[in-house]
Amino acid sequence: MLSQGLNRDVKRFMSKRSIALHERRKTREKILKAVNEIAAEVIKDMPVHAVPFGSCATGLDLPHSDLDVVVKRVSGKRMKGNKKKGYNKEKNLKMITNLARALGGMGWAFQVRRGGEGRGGEREGLVFR
Repeated sequence: MLSQGLNRDVKRFMSKRSIALHERRKTREKILKAVNEIAAEVIKDMPVHAVPFGSCATGLDLPHSDLDVVVKRVSGKRMKGNKKKGYNKEKNLKMITNLARALGGMGWAFQVRRGGEGRGGEREGLVFR
């Protein structure tokens, strides 16, 4: 009896979660698209893209979950004019700072910060919630 009640409650919860998440996920997709567009405008020297991580990326999000995003360099691409291997740390930091300012000015970007070395295997990037 208890297991039947629990099963019914879980099914009801998952149904309501699915309905509520549909609109939230559409909104999150629009935000991700906007972040990519803003990043392309601000960082013209190097191709970058916004990648979600956390509960939204794994599908374990709830309607009230935030959207965690890291903006990172497209793999294998270097900055224009940078012929050396590696990266130009000073120029990258400037680009990240400019992107943080642009995203921080949006009403939906909170906790904009530079991703630290070693976090998730990334050397640099921009993380915001």
